[in-house]
Amino acid sequence: MIINRIHINKFRGFNDTSFNLGEHITLIAGQNGTQKSTLLGILTQTFTIPTKDHIFSDEKPLTGGSFRSSFQDKFRLSPTLDIPGSHEWTLYFNDLKLHSDLDDEGGFTIESIPRKSGHNETIRFWQKGKRDAGSGYIQLPVIYLSLKRLIPIAEAGKVSETNEELTNNEQKWFSENYNKILLSNDQLESIDYLESTNKNTLGVTTAHYDWHSNSAGQDNLGRILLAIISFQRLKAEHPKEYQGGILAIDEIDATLYPGSQVKLLEALCRLCKKETIQLIATTHSIHLLEKISELKAERGRVKQFNTIYLKKVDGNVEIVESPSFEQIVNNLNVSINKHVPVQKLPIYTEDKECMQFVKAMLGRKFKNLEFLDISLGCKNLIQLGIKKVPSFAYNNSIIVLDGDARQDLKNKRLKNFICLPGELNPESLLANYLDNLSDKNAFWEERIMGYSKQFCFSNYKLQDIISDRVKAKKWYREQLETNAWGQNGTALYKLYLKTIPDELDLFLNAFSKLHKDFFDK
Repeated sequence: MIINRIHINKFRGFNDTSFNLGEHITLIAGQNGTQKSTLLGILTQTFTIPTKDHIFSDEKPLTGGSFRSSFQDKFRLSPTLDIPGSHEWTLYFNDLKLHSDLDDEGGFTIESIPRKSGHNETIRFWQKGKRDAGSGYIQLPVIYLSLKRLIPIAEAGKVSETNEELTNNEQKWFSENYNKILLSNDQLESIDYLESTNKNTLGVTTAHYDWHSNSAGQDNLGRILLAIISFQRLKAEHPKEYQGGILAIDEIDATLYPGSQVKLLEALCRLCKKETIQLIATTHSIHLLEKISELKAERGRVKQFNTIYLKKVDGNVEIVESPSFEQIVNNLNVSINKHVPVQKLPIYTEDKECMQFVKAMLGRKFKNLEFLDISLGCKNLIQLGIKKVPSFAYNNSIIVLDGDARQDLKNKRLKNFICLPGELNPESLLANYLDNLSDKNAFWEERIMGYSKQFCFSNYKLQDIISDRVKAKKWYREQLETNAWGQNGTALYKLYLKTIPDELDLFLNAFSKLHKDFFDK
């Protein structure tokens, strides 16, 4: 444990309030606008690693940036309301030797002071009553993962593979934890270290997809695991000097489906203890909040975890420490004495191509659907169903597989699994259809002048697409980028579906039954 507790004397909506932190993990929850991200910033702003003359000065986290606490990632200050002297808080540390100015209780107080920037005066946060260089912050490594991570790496502007490499042991560690958290059995063929203009992450390639197809959830998980590896490196390279670190994550549950959220929390429980990391994260996830309540209730673990819930009260923010799970659910859902039932039906698909095919067939026929953007592959999804993992069980979700998985489902008794029309994957179905489509058909130049069958198959031939799934996905992605198929391929799917009305009806009837079963339960 690094931070024992905090007292906030004043900071925006927080006034004279205190709470304790978990030794390993603290989750901060609350409705929108309750300053969760601000509180995360307050807890992590007090740390730095000097740019020189420190054992960690030349060390850089694999997530990009430095181990220093970055002001701009956490605070968006108001020039009229955030003025010098209007902020003050005290962190209480477990190790009284962390800084020479800690008081007898381990307290270290920060206040806002003036900072001149050209002709403008802003503020900075510094140790209360001190102004000399080097006195401002505690020297301890911190990694803060901001909301920039929500953008999938393939959509994050210019992306490049770098010479940074993980060791064999790090790659093995990453693969094991990555698959365990995502509930996947995919063999990772390569793990590439990627840099973009706003973040660094790991790109994963399997036999079924390359890193361009990684979902936002896979990308976010890669960044979290990179942060852990960064601390592992500090510990291994500087065992005497390493005293632990703080990992702060804004929206830790973002873009991960519920099953993986829980697996991530379980993994972090183990890793934080082993690597001396204190994790502080914001979340809206009911699944994470329920899980941490269960962990905290286990014998001997009450101090390892904590939940901080924020509520708006008369214009201020009230902090509720360790509320019951029922209290959290009622407040998040604005309900009284009961749990609000699940409002949306989770839909899992093999990959984005399968998802786009399904959406094209369903149109607006069904309400309250939630498509989970994560590529697990056919075999992994079937295994999750067979093992009766709750998120993938009958009446908890619908799982849609490609048409070529029909035989794999035979005799499996997986009632909530259905297949796309046809006997091939979506890329091969569309490639076959376009190959047989007349050159005179209006579709070719309906949206993009010059788009033709010749252009469509200029980089990948039909046989390449049918026989090689990686090439098929690249071909599919290239065609979508031309916009000749319409948004997410909708125009082409609409045209293709007219040729298979009976198969379309069979799919819609099967989907409709599962949809009804879910909402009637």
